[in-house]
Amino acid sequence: MRGCTAASFGYNEAPRMNDHPSTDEPMEPMWLGDLKDRPVKAGILRGAEGQLLVIETFELGRTAFADVTHAFRTLGALEHVVHPNVARILATRVEGEQLIVTSGYLEGESLSTVFFHAAGRAMRVPIDVGCRVVVDVLAGLSALHGLRDAGGTAIDFAHGEVCPRNIIVGVDGRSRIVHACRPGHSPADPRPPALPYAAPETLAHGTMSPAADVYGVGALLFHMLDGGPPFEANKAAITAAHANGAVPRARLPVDEAMWDPLVAIAARAMATDPVRRYASVSEMAGEIRRAVTTRLASVEHTSIVLYDLCGGAIRRRRTRVSVPPRA
Repeated sequence: MRGCTAASFGYNEAPRMNDHPSTDEPMEPMWLGDLKDRPVKAGILRGAEGQLLVIETFELGRTAFADVTHAFRTLGALEHVVHPNVARILATRVEGEQLIVTSGYLEGESLSTVFFHAAGRAMRVPIDVGCRVVVDVLAGLSALHGLRDAGGTAIDFAHGEVCPRNIIVGVDGRSRIVHACRPGHSPADPRPPALPYAAPETLAHGTMSPAADVYGVGALLFHMLDGGPPFEANKAAITAAHANGAVPRARLPVDEAMWDPLVAIAARAMATDPVRRYASVSEMAGEIRRAVTTRLASVEHTSIVLYDLCGGAIRRRRTRVSVPPRA
C-alpha cells in the first residue's frame, strides 16, 4: 500500500466547535449516516466537540505484512501533513484486520461530480477554473512527494491514483487531493474511474512513482482542455496506444485557441517514457503558471463556478449534515 486516504463526501476543513451553538458540556458523538459513494465502507460522524468527521474502513486481511508496515509509516507521516491542497488525516487505528482512518469533513464536490454536472448542462468546466484545479492538485502532490517519517527520512511516496474522483473542489474554491492510501489494492489494476488517467508503467508493472502522478495530472489537464479523458476505461487499449505511439493530444474548441500552450504541457506530462515527462510536479506547475499568466482563475471565482454547477447538491448535503451556511 502507498499512502493513505482522506474522505471525499463534502468539503472544506471540518467545522470547529465555534461554528456551532456553544454548549457547556461536550456532545455525544453522533453517527450521521453511511457514505454510499465510497469505494470502501465509510460514514460521517459528528464528534464530541461538534466537528464533522469522516470514518473510512479498509480491510487488511489480504495485505502483505511489508505493505502494512510501509502503510503505518506512511500514515504516521500523513497525519502531520497540513497543506491547503491535501485532505487532512486526523487519526488512524487498527481493529482486528481493519484499518480505520478518521479524516476531517470537507464541503464541496469531487471533480468527477463537477464534470458530470457540467456535461448535464452541455458545457465544459471553464479552462481558467480547470487550470486552478490542476495547479492546486500539483501543489498537493508536491507536499505528498516530499513526505518524511518521524525521523526525518524521506518516504518513497506517490499517490498512484490521480483522477477526478480523488480530487475535491471545495466551496472555498480550493481543490484537495484525497484517497492517497488503498491497502490491499493493486496499483496495476486501477479501479475503472482511475483507468483513463493511469500511467502506462502503472498499468504494465504496478509502478507508483512521482512520474506516474505527473502523468495523471497531465491526463487530468487533457480532460479540462478536450472535454473528456484521453482514453476509455480499457486497459488493453490504453497499453496498445502507448506501445504504438498513438497517445492522443487534447483538442481545444475553436474559440479557446488562447489556451493552446496547455495542449503541449498535457502532452509532455503524458509521455509514454517517464523520463520525457516533467521532472517534478513543481516543474509542471511552473510551466502552467507561465502559460496561463493572469488568466488563472482565483479561488473566489472557482467557488462561484462550483456553486453555479453543483449548488443544489451542496445545499442538500449541507442540510443533511447541518453545516452552517457560508457567509
